[in-house]
Amino acid sequence: MPYPANQRRRFLKYSGLLGLSTYLGLNISGCLASGELTSSKLIAAGNAREEKERWELLEAVMASDTTDPEIREQLRTLLPFVDRWANGRSIAIQEWQDRENKNYLPWPIREGDIDEVVPPPPPEDSPVYPLWCWYRSRTLIWQAIEYGEIQGHPEILQRYIDESRRLLQVAADAYPRNGIIRLYLGEREKWPTDHRASEKAPDWAVAQKTALSGLQDVIHWWITNRQLTDGQYGGGWGDDVEMWRWWTPALIGLQDQKIQDAQRRLSHGLFQIEKMKGGYTNRIDDVEHTAEDSADTITAMMHIDPTDEAWTSRARHLVHLMKTLWTGVNERGFLQFKSTYFTDTEVDLTPRKACDTVYHPRAVQPALLLWQRTRDPELSEIFTQWLKTWVDAAGRAERGKPAGIIPSAIHWPDGKVGGVGEQWWKPGNYTSNPLYVWPSQMGMMTNSLLLAFHITGDRSFLTPIISMAEIRQKYFRKGMVTPETEGSEDWCAAQMHRFLTGTLAKYRLITGDTQFDELLEMEQDPYVAYSFFGREDGFTTTMRENAAAFSSNFPLYTSEMRWTDRILNFNSHYLRKQYPETPVPNTRLLYSALTGDPGDPLYFPLNGFQWLTDRTDLSVRVKTQSDRSAEVELFGFFDGHRSVPFKTYLLQPGSYQLVLADESGKEVSRQEVQLTEQINRLELKVPGKRALRLQIY
Repeated sequence: MPYPANQRRRFLKYSGLLGLSTYLGLNISGCLASGELTSSKLIAAGNAREEKERWELLEAVMASDTTDPEIREQLRTLLPFVDRWANGRSIAIQEWQDRENKNYLPWPIREGDIDEVVPPPPPEDSPVYPLWCWYRSRTLIWQAIEYGEIQGHPEILQRYIDESRRLLQVAADAYPRNGIIRLYLGEREKWPTDHRASEKAPDWAVAQKTALSGLQDVIHWWITNRQLTDGQYGGGWGDDVEMWRWWTPALIGLQDQKIQDAQRRLSHGLFQIEKMKGGYTNRIDDVEHTAEDSADTITAMMHIDPTDEAWTSRARHLVHLMKTLWTGVNERGFLQFKSTYFTDTEVDLTPRKACDTVYHPRAVQPALLLWQRTRDPELSEIFTQWLKTWVDAAGRAERGKPAGIIPSAIHWPDGKVGGVGEQWWKPGNYTSNPLYVWPSQMGMMTNSLLLAFHITGDRSFLTPIISMAEIRQKYFRKGMVTPETEGSEDWCAAQMHRFLTGTLAKYRLITGDTQFDELLEMEQDPYVAYSFFGREDGFTTTMRENAAAFSSNFPLYTSEMRWTDRILNFNSHYLRKQYPETPVPNTRLLYSALTGDPGDPLYFPLNGFQWLTDRTDLSVRVKTQSDRSAEVELFGFFDGHRSVPFKTYLLQPGSYQLVLADESGKEVSRQEVQLTEQINRLELKVPGKRALRLQIY
């Protein structure tokens, strides 16, 4: 029920009085009875913007001799929760020195059902009740943002939304000066730094500058305010290691020293803990969770330091484990992973868990990147053997699976599609079915198959990709009628948009084959539409939304966030459910524009460029690229000329012309360069305040 109107008026009255006294420097304690003074202090705490300030004010109320014993007892129940919310980082630093996993951010929030109310509420007519509502509402919101079991069930999610908003309104009525509460209720707050460009520039360039600057602000805040000396950010190692995935525009597209140093600290820190001494975790769990520690940390470092032997050797060690422990030849004569559950020393062969899955590329993700860069024959031997297993499984019509569809799992040792579950698309190899239910993380597998074709030239690795694209194309031409039969060809086709576009875009880039342009156009990826089809509107519109997302509500990306694997998800996972116009961040578009990769940066990345600057006053948009040419649009938000160093990753060795021209086509500069390595460093002198086009051929 809403907070009682008489109490609400009382809180508002004292909130205003207390606020006035603060501004005028007045001492009002002599004017108020002890109960009213306690209420005014509680209101001051509720209106506080900073968590630590709120905690200190509440501690003072607890310590005061004038505080009613009943109020003190209610605070005694609530304060440990407030303490954890406000002081988790200092607790982790001071008291958790020997604790391996310093996950202090979600510490106050217990994983549980909406009906589990922790801490218990005070009476609704108590002045402590609005404070409890404030913390309880945020607990529900962050649970809803984090847990797939809530996000994946609309009716459950709506319960969380409704209850959290009811409680938020109680808190908002009691604490009208608390601007953070209003952010949760849909109001917007300006970004702390104004990154808007005043210069006349192309719309895409202005929007990219704003979005990229805002993203950089968020990353830097986390590094400065959350990272511990061992590299952790407070979400727990398993979530912290994932952060680099949304850093990719600044980590791979630019060269930001602060960001790179922070990633080094995290990656090195992880490999110092006991569970990683064997080069892969020694704690048994499913592959999605065991692989992320090594995959995310090593892969990120291989982008920062491509030739660093420390990281390439760690990538090779994963291949050693794959050869000697994780895989075997199944009864069909194909190499496959034996289980979804394994560590650096053991493999769980329980029949339910004995599956290879489309998630398994994560276990060897860094080695796949090493294979891409080196074409090492030893890596080619094991990866091609393993991926042929998936080509074989895709081609078979088995257990109801249509021919031409890659399954989400292959059982060991019989090599049958699916797992021990009754349906081929539900392997049942995990405690929660949705994680590996088809299509699961199919993009990992389709990108890995495309990589195998790219390296070997063997078109058999393309067969599953082509067959699924044809199935999707047929479904599209039939009118995309919602399929009724689970596991059918149309049922699969209806879900392929979740992974196929990125793989087909990479396929088109490396082959020039346009046979699936119909699908690429249908999916309306803004970068693909711009790069392949010359369509400007979708790119600029999406980049403007990106800019809007990084122009308001900074606390919801930073100080309010409790889960390090969901830092950019508040708008999409919660706020947009109530306000459909809420802008959502799109860091992949930023990554694609800067690097020219039309798809996923995690598997078979085709990042052709890195701009060796940490400044965001140069907007860059790679229009086209191949292994022999590229076209790039540039706009510098600076006066005069600037030397812009950059690296190329896809251009093959040879002699090239670098021609810089303005928007009228007038040549600004020309230079001939000789590329001798796979990764080359070049430099360009760029005049500011001009729209420019760089052609490399």
